[in-house]
Amino acid sequence: MKLPEDRTLCAIGLDWKKQVRRIPLPLRTEWTPTKKKNLVTKMKTTVDLSEPSTFQEAVNGPDQVHWRKAIHAELKSMRLRGVFRAAKLPNGQRAIGTKWVFKIKRKADGSIEKYKARHVAKGFKQKYGIDYTETFSPVVKYVTLRMVIAIPKYFGWPLDQLDVVTAFLYGIMKEQVFCIVPEGVELEGNFDCLELVKAIYGLKQASRVWNETFDEFVCSIGFQVSAFDPCLYIKVVDGHCVLVLVYVDDVLITGSSPELIARMKTDLKTRFEMTDSGKRQCDDVPAALCG
Repeated sequence: MKLPEDRTLCAIGLDWKKQVRRIPLPLRTEWTPTKKKNLVTKMKTTVDLSEPSTFQEAVNGPDQVHWRKAIHAELKSMRLRGVFRAAKLPNGQRAIGTKWVFKIKRKADGSIEKYKARHVAKGFKQKYGIDYTETFSPVVKYVTLRMVIAIPKYFGWPLDQLDVVTAFLYGIMKEQVFCIVPEGVELEGNFDCLELVKAIYGLKQASRVWNETFDEFVCSIGFQVSAFDPCLYIKVVDGHCVLVLVYVDDVLITGSSPELIARMKTDLKTRFEMTDSGKRQCDDVPAALCG
């Protein structure tokens, strides 16, 4: 259903402030510790003692079956994305170190939901001008996030959320970077390292090249980048407006046309492997998207 002319968001990129003033934004809540000395005790711990710290601990420990599956899934994902290619380290070049990072994802009740393994680069050993140049990647403004959550509430629009699976592995490398062979992988032939074709987690430029990849695709299907926030994309078709907001690998989509939203989701899933969280309530957006 088309919106009345005075309520359309077609001009959101042209008249941003007026549109924002008309929409009541969610209140921002803050948490303040009652006593400074209690700050440490009130912080939630993020360390799980059952998570292995090394590859050998993972594949030889009590949960080795689960960790081996997680490692296999990570390597399979990298192979499907074409992240590496076997190489011979050129003279004068050096290979960046890598490591395995293991994480147990738990449900709200504390039970185990998923075992996750990530093969990451030791980006702190990269040298500027050799292994990387630009690293900046835009992050959505908090006011933009609040506005995109408030808009569907105000107009009665649907709000969908998607998550890009292993998002950083889609970013195409511009620099020539080599890394050591991951533990658990053996190369055939006269090769002694891997050349990175795509970015991996831990690289200084990983977030930037992923953002460039996502930006290029979204703009190629008719969206325009907002002049006020590079993480907000806008598309207007026959008086209907669709908004796409990206925060690293999380995507929010809302708009006045369910058909256009469905088309956008199909386009994204065609290009990227995604997890579809479906319709979300305006007050049910994960904290990861709220800063």
